[in-house]
Amino acid sequence: MRILYGMCWEDYNLVLKSLDIGKKDSVLCIASGGENLFALSLKEPKTLIGIDTNSAQLELIKLKIAAIRALSYDEFIQFIGFKNSNLRSIQFKKCLPFLKDSSIDFWRKRKKQIKRGIIYSGKFESYLEIFRKYLLPWILNKNQIQKYLSSKNLNDQKKFYEQVWNNKIWRLIFRVFFSKPIMKSIGREKKFFKYNDSCKLNGALFLKRTGTGITSISVQNNPFIHFILRGTISSQIKNHPYLDNKNFNKLKKTIKNVNLVQSDFFEYLKKQKPGKFNKYCLSDIFEMVSQEKYEKIISEIVKKSKEKTRICYWNNLVKRDLHPNIRKIEKLKNLNDLQKIDKVFFYEKFIAEELIKKR
Repeated sequence: MRILYGMCWEDYNLVLKSLDIGKKDSVLCIASGGENLFALSLKEPKTLIGIDTNSAQLELIKLKIAAIRALSYDEFIQFIGFKNSNLRSIQFKKCLPFLKDSSIDFWRKRKKQIKRGIIYSGKFESYLEIFRKYLLPWILNKNQIQKYLSSKNLNDQKKFYEQVWNNKIWRLIFRVFFSKPIMKSIGREKKFFKYNDSCKLNGALFLKRTGTGITSISVQNNPFIHFILRGTISSQIKNHPYLDNKNFNKLKKTIKNVNLVQSDFFEYLKKQKPGKFNKYCLSDIFEMVSQEKYEKIISEIVKKSKEKTRICYWNNLVKRDLHPNIRKIEKLKNLNDLQKIDKVFFYEKFIAEELIKKR
């Protein structure tokens, strides 16, 4: 299997705010690139399991965990790729005592990815690199990018976008590069588009969302927009799971509580005893299933969970936010505004729900 995401492209702050993790909680989280797991680990839940069907994603997380345990903060930032380094092979050797033989074999076959930095190992990051390296220079030069990223407020961001950025060339390039055919070919796996019917509208849809994100979500302390535009993230991002030095040092102690499972989420859940989990972070897994299967999964969560169980997940191109045949789960009414602060602006909707056992 191939690594699809070198890092998790979901706002960990939304996960933490919606799930409200305590030390008595048991959490089941889609593994992805690992950052949501790390953010959850910092809250020290009783149980924390990362689950993914893709074994390569789990190997990526295992190496990140080993690097967190083995390396200093500065070494870690260098090793995963956010700072230039010629020492990654040496740093990898430091990680070996914290890896099983199967993981060591996996990464020894991928020396080029180690040498470059594992944060760039995903298919999605490669897709963004093509855009950043070959297309973005037609729109913005490095000085202009830096000026935007240095914006002090939303008014500055909006003014820059309207006066410098948002021209015909930008709109044309964006709509083509982020169209369904291109994304299916080099950006994301085809299974994410199976239930997406707006095949001709994806580029225009993402352009609208991106314009909104560029102008209405602060670039300050936003690691995702920095990575998209610069190909890296400056260290010391406040409250980031590991780019915040304080959090990184705490992770060294809490990361041992993360357990990884390779399995289909639904099949795994069906085998669990009722009440095992009370918090779920489900990424955008419902993109890949029908409405009927989506409701089956939600129904299984209801069946296996106690009252006040919380779940969160994202919709991107496929609408999966209503389950009319299930009456025992309600959206968290005090979280309606979370979508507005989502640092990853290309999602359609963030959904947070709480289980209410109706009598």
